[in-house]
Amino acid sequence: MTITSNPPAPNIPTVPAVIPVTNNAPISVPLPPTTPNLFTPLKRDVLTKLPKALQFDGRSNWPVFRGKFEGYAKLNKWSDEESAECLAWCLIGKASDFYAVLTEGNAKVQHADLMQRLKERFGAKELPATAQGRFQVAHQAFGESLEDWSDRVLTLATKSFRDLPSKYATEQAVANFCQGLSDKEAGKHVSLQVPTSMGDAMN
Repeated sequence: MTITSNPPAPNIPTVPAVIPVTNNAPISVPLPPTTPNLFTPLKRDVLTKLPKALQFDGRSNWPVFRGKFEGYAKLNKWSDEESAECLAWCLIGKASDFYAVLTEGNAKVQHADLMQRLKERFGAKELPATAQGRFQVAHQAFGESLEDWSDRVLTLATKSFRDLPSKYATEQAVANFCQGLSDKEAGKHVSLQVPTSMGDAMN
């Protein structure tokens, strides 16, 4: 009986179970110069800091509200943009309606301009009857732009009809804007279109 032996195993190099790491130093990969700064601080949410009592409804004392608002804005170091945004959220009632008329077709109104218009509307002591008299005879002055004329007639209307709904004041302002145009033919043409807003009348 002949016993055969198995052929010899090939010479295969052994691989260690754990590969040694020869260099543990971290590898630094530079970022391209156009990589944005991911740690830029977020814009402050100033609206969450507004006191609930800091509101103006168009009937309360305007100088008192203005003093409180400007003092609070200065204390919190608000920018003009932040002040304008916060002021809009502080307006309620008739004041909010007036703001909507002011910003029609112009979403952004400068803070100083907004304060001035609110002062003219709610801080004036002129009697409504006196304001109505000036409103009825108002007309576009020589060299006055359409934008300036619309602003002026709208201010006169809001003073004249301060105790009536803002919609009525806007309707009267639009009608008087058309009638008071220096170009009478253009005024008649626009009036026939029956515009419902100052933006429609100007377009």
